[in-house]
Amino acid sequence: MQDKIKHLEFIQNIVNRMAKNSFILKGWSITLVSGLVFFSFENGILGFKEYIYLVILFFFLLDMYYLEKEKQYRTLYNRVRMRRKVDFSLEIKYSWREMPIKMFSIPTVCFYILLILMVILINS
Repeated sequence: MQDKIKHLEFIQNIVNRMAKNSFILKGWSITLVSGLVFFSFENGILGFKEYIYLVILFFFLLDMYYLEKEKQYRTLYNRVRMRRKVDFSLEIKYSWREMPIKMFSIPTVCFYILLILMVILINS
């Protein structure tokens, strides 16, 4: 029983790291986008707005990746919880075909849409 508890703790630590990475990415995205908007405002660079949207897209995709990994480890946690035998495997099932459909999280999509709307409103 102690082995199973230790294995579940390993998985829970990974889930916590993935959630922390997602949170940090949201903070960095706000910081970088705000800085880029300010920089483009101060210097009057016209073609700079497209780069801001690329930065938002990059952070969005990276955030979705971490959220998907977190979901997969939560699924692994539930599978390990139900097992009788402990093998200390941290292997997750990964399918690239299903990933784009499963990746979208409504709160995260809303966060990045609001970030894009903020940039549009400030630059107009």
